[in-house]
Amino acid sequence: MSWTDCVCDDVEEHNNDFSECLVCEIQRMGEYSAFQDREISRLAEENRKLGDQVARLQSSTGACEQIRKDQMIEALTKDFGVGPCAKQVVIATLVAKNGLRFKATNHCDNPQSVCPREGMLTGEGYELCKTICRQGAHAEVNAISLAGRHTRGATLYLKGHTYACGPCLSAAEKAGVLEIKIEDSCAQTNSDVNSKEVV
Repeated sequence: MSWTDCVCDDVEEHNNDFSECLVCEIQRMGEYSAFQDREISRLAEENRKLGDQVARLQSSTGACEQIRKDQMIEALTKDFGVGPCAKQVVIATLVAKNGLRFKATNHCDNPQSVCPREGMLTGEGYELCKTICRQGAHAEVNAISLAGRHTRGATLYLKGHTYACGPCLSAAEKAGVLEIKIEDSCAQTNSDVNSKEVV
């Protein structure tokens, strides 16, 4: 370095080998120190911003995860009709392998105040449900229809009836439902859909 590079421009402050004078050295050190301070502050601010971004992402991820969990346990419900069956309201809840729940009823499009099957044995006169009450299907079939592609490997829970009828068992088997469980404590169970037997 020559004295012409010196910030003080004072030749007398330099020794014979033209090394930097003490004034210049101190000044340069001060400038470098100030530069270091600015860099440290800048990096600290960048780290703070990065930390804020990470926190927001974590918060957003957590919120999305909670929404996903809520969706998994939330039941998709449809009544499949304008009013309840006069004889008994049956609710079928299909729980898919991924936790999604699909709930449907045996509601009718032309509900009656008195059941046209009154006095008949259980399982008899189902044709009246269609011709008079205009019931589209039993709750089990409605839940299977509502679940769509989520039926394979699912479990169907039945409430309000003591068993699943033959056509409902066939529909469940065709859809890949593994098991039908009857929720009423005094009810029979359909433990193996593929057997088509009421145990």
